[in-house]
Amino acid sequence: MNKVLSLVCGTAFLASCMPEPLAVVDFPAPPNEIVVSSQYIPSEYVTIALTKTFDARLIGEASKDPAEIFQKYEDQIVLKDAEVILASNHAHDTLEILGSGLYAALGVMELEELETYALKIKDVNGKELYAESKVLPRVNFDKIEADLVQKNDEMNLAIEFSFDDPDQDNWYMMSIQRVSMSQSQKIEDFIMDQPFTFLFTDKDIPEDGRPMYLETFYQNYNPSDTLMISMANISQEYHEYLELRNQSQGIVNDVLIEPVNYPSNVTNGLGFFNLHLSDIALVDLATKTVFKR
Repeated sequence: MNKVLSLVCGTAFLASCMPEPLAVVDFPAPPNEIVVSSQYIPSEYVTIALTKTFDARLIGEASKDPAEIFQKYEDQIVLKDAEVILASNHAHDTLEILGSGLYAALGVMELEELETYALKIKDVNGKELYAESKVLPRVNFDKIEADLVQKNDEMNLAIEFSFDDPDQDNWYMMSIQRVSMSQSQKIEDFIMDQPFTFLFTDKDIPEDGRPMYLETFYQNYNPSDTLMISMANISQEYHEYLELRNQSQGIVNDVLIEPVNYPSNVTNGLGFFNLHLSDIALVDLATKTVFKR
């Protein structure tokens, strides 16, 4: 069941990242590259998404529907049948393919703080990619409150929170996602849309001890929504990568259309491999109740 649901969510993610077709002029086709992205569900599994660059001119004027584009050009967008291995000093796992370019270590995996994890990929043509990610110490919410605020015709989310910031330079990521709790006890299985992501550093934390305040935009949440709010301590390099990626529509858009060189930690490929430990809170907007996961 988890495999099927993960596949559905992953396919929706890849399709949602597809840009609208652009009018293009005659220019050389982009080189064929493999693009890596990663996700870790605490105490559950690691997921690796592998996509490919391809010539956006193939899309032409056939459709502006991202889902239709993905369905038509899936074989040219995603990388299937690759060998994907995740290894550290304490673990070694060959990931299973879920379909649509998604690979997962489905056994229960607990990441170790300060451990370095290596990702090794080999496609059917023998091309090899390599990346490493060091897991930084977890940071936990000391306090978190959330409520809806109306801005013009939208209902956005205001979050007030505090946490213990470690005594060094730190870079943080906070993600907010709608989830459905009515169909499963596993919140990861029914993620309804892509997260709204805040990026901040220790320099943004108020020096007078006041909680941090963040507010979403262009989200239009409903009073009946349940939201998953996660916070993670991430590397400066991954923080910079996300800052650039947030300016576009996602990894697929970045490498296919945008003429921008984003930072990458993948040898012989593109994208970014990152594993991090998140503190997670569930917010029931109907009752304004916060549950720590």
